[in-house]
Amino acid sequence: MLFILIDIIIHLLDLIVLVCICQKIIMKKVNISIISVLLGIVYSTIFGVASCYLNLYLYKIVVTITIFYIIRYLTKKKLHDLLIIYVTYYLLVAFVQFLVLLLIKNVSLIQSYRFLLAQILITSITLLLIKKIPLDKLFHLIERELILKLIMYTAISVLLIALGYLNFDYNNTEPYIIPFFILILVSFLGIYQTIKYISYYTNKMPLQLHDVKNVLMGLYISTGSTSDTEKIRSDIQTALKILEMDSITPDITLGKPRENILAFVNQKKRKAETDPIITSELHYYEDHCNVPLSAVIYMLGVLLDNAIESGTRKEILIHLSVAEESLLLSVANEYEKKSDDDFERMFEPRYSTKSAPGNGYGLPHLSHIITDYGGEIELKYDYFKKQNCNYLTLIISIDNKI
Repeated sequence: MLFILIDIIIHLLDLIVLVCICQKIIMKKVNISIISVLLGIVYSTIFGVASCYLNLYLYKIVVTITIFYIIRYLTKKKLHDLLIIYVTYYLLVAFVQFLVLLLIKNVSLIQSYRFLLAQILITSITLLLIKKIPLDKLFHLIERELILKLIMYTAISVLLIALGYLNFDYNNTEPYIIPFFILILVSFLGIYQTIKYISYYTNKMPLQLHDVKNVLMGLYISTGSTSDTEKIRSDIQTALKILEMDSITPDITLGKPRENILAFVNQKKRKAETDPIITSELHYYEDHCNVPLSAVIYMLGVLLDNAIESGTRKEILIHLSVAEESLLLSVANEYEKKSDDDFERMFEPRYSTKSAPGNGYGLPHLSHIITDYGGEIELKYDYFKKQNCNYLTLIISIDNKI
């Protein structure tokens, strides 16, 4: 019974470390809630008891899957970010474990007490490091830099190989097979995801951009050769197909400018993975004397992509008013600041505001386009009482400047 209690305490301390790391990455501070406490009690009780009775293979598989689901519950992140968080957690704890093993290698205790002492020291040292290390900034840096992802996944692979070489017991291989298999799988998944992005930016994207000028010139000539709307749309579809850009579907019903913009918003909603809630207030009184409808849709598209790809489950609010003398466009969505200088860096190239992996080029390029039209882009950050969370509102205003 005492050994089971020790196992429960070890699992509870292990989960405390995991929760604190996740909270520091996402919320930039550690805030243990009642739900976190209940989660810790349930997790530690179940797996503390299970570790004494379950087959080691099954136990390791269930624990690893549970940890992934706990990270996903705590962070609301997708697979790519979950891998980064998990590897960050594993590398940090592995580093601390190495230090602790050096500290207690000459301590003579019963094995269970030794494990408990080690876990207490690991938890204490890790919590101290979490307090000192800005894990949120580290996470966003790794999220943006492909080379850092490769370094991380390579580091964990080398670590696993080194541990296997130094500690592998040929007379008792069973305890090592499952954890090494799982963690190596995580490493390869992470490396695969990173290489996929590298492949896209070094192969597919240059391939798409190579003929953009020729395609656009062809569009310009073909649209100048006919007034047939259907033929022009067909030419645009052909151009998009050449560039391998699936941006338009034939079932969009087009009409007046307001209906066209609404169709664009609905199309974005249909293609989104998160099934966003979008509320639109659209007023298109007449064409702006300086900004064509295509540019208006481009601006709305950038802001709406930002809001949708933030992964929010809250309502996204769109307001658009277009008249001959003025254009006012705003998109508001749930948003939590990543850092103190978040808003200052928002329009810097390669600084992404999205929760999913992003390029960080949308807003910087948009700000240049708006400046060319003589307009301004500003942001507001307010607490929305109705939604019970903070909202970021990006506002574009362009007056009659020819």
